Amino acid sequence: LGDDAVLVPPDVPVGDGDGAFWARVARAAGASRVFRDAEIAPDGFRSSRRVLLHGPGGPDSSWVVVREAGVAYGFDATHTMFARGNGSERMRFGALDARGETVVDLYAGVGYFALPLLCRAGVAFA
Repeated sequence: LGDDAVLVPPDVPVGDGDGAFWARVARAAGASRVFRDAEIAPDGFRSSRRVLLHGPGGPDSSWVVVREAGVAYGFDATHTMFARGNGSERMRFGALDARGETVVDLYAGVGYFALPLLCRAGVAFA
């Protein structure tokens, strides 16, 4: 998950809050953050229930950057879901000739499709 984060499955026991263990996991993986994944909340918003098990501390501890096809998506991994699915579709959007077009992202998520258009396809405004 991201450039320097590890995502462990939801069924991995977190133990008794042993931060030293998760620090060793992060170090072994060459990461600074470890998250435990979880099913999304059944609350109508599809809210994340992912938990940060180890991080650098501070207000941006759960901020990650995922790079894909020349676009850097930055988001708080405990509040936002990033689906690796549709990657080929996002790459297709980035390969379109959209020079001079205006794109409106009505979903207001992490910009799965709007950012490739803006960064790679030459749209005028997004």
